[in-house]
Amino acid sequence: MTQETDICRNRHRGNPESEAAFKSIVAGLPFMRAEVLLRIHKADLAGLTVHELAEQLGTTPNTVSGRLTELKKEGRIRKVGMRPTPSGSRAAVYCAADLESCFQELLFPDE
Repeated sequence: MTQETDICRNRHRGNPESEAAFKSIVAGLPFMRAEVLLRIHKADLAGLTVHELAEQLGTTPNTVSGRLTELKKEGRIRKVGMRPTPSGSRAAVYCAADLESCFQELLFPDE
């Protein structure tokens, strides 16, 4: 099993509350990343924003944002444009990158 790392660790600089929050979600991170990637893949070329993903998953943009950062860092998704959010600001639109192998690697990292 791969070791999960807190993608926001540099931002919160080891804050105890942030460390505890990360520990409380670490077990579900592979599933959430796979779910985010699946939704982005299903959106095809239209892509999805963090707000659209959060709405589909019944969660908040903050919950989804870290998974997008992880998937971008891994090269599994890419920014393809911008789209207005419900508040009228603009948000990045993400599409899937190389879908050939990413689901296999995400769900079964040790195989």
